[in-house]
Amino acid sequence: MKIIDISKGVFSTPVYPGDPDPELIKIASLDEGDAFNLSVLKASLHTGTHIDSPRHYFNSGASVDKLPLEMFIGKCVVCSYENINEVNFEKDIKILLLKGKKEIKTDVAERIINLGVITIGTELESIGDNEVHSFLLERNIGIIENLELTNVEEGEYFIFAPPVKIEGSEGSFTRAVLLKDYL
Repeated sequence: MKIIDISKGVFSTPVYPGDPDPELIKIASLDEGDAFNLSVLKASLHTGTHIDSPRHYFNSGASVDKLPLEMFIGKCVVCSYENINEVNFEKDIKILLLKGKKEIKTDVAERIINLGVITIGTELESIGDNEVHSFLLERNIGIIENLELTNVEEGEYFIFAPPVKIEGSEGSFTRAVLLKDYL
């Protein structure tokens, strides 16, 4: 089995314009004579590789802790935007990870959803504009943004990328990994 980390770091990834820069604040330190090291993270929940929940665009939408884990754990396919139509989604594949730097538009999002996809991941810091976000989240489609797929070959994998259980939150960090040859 091969494990491929497809996450971008919280501190090494540029933040979305207008979001605060992340900070790691030490509140206890072995170097200062404390019994342990302890830190507080101050960051937007949309920093690095992260998940958007419907609450991101709709006050009545599900928060990340209410999203089914099946949206972020299971068989997936990695493909370029141009090869979406060649993917066989009849194999119980419900998660699509898009390689490349192209935002999706609403018509493409609708086509993807009609194929049975329940989660879409992208390498971009944002899957698309506000219209695309609203369209996907209103339909309870999972969104994973800021993935690192540059060195990942197109094909089928098993993904493990659940959100951190942050009650009531509209977004969450995730450590996304792909498994290849897992059977």
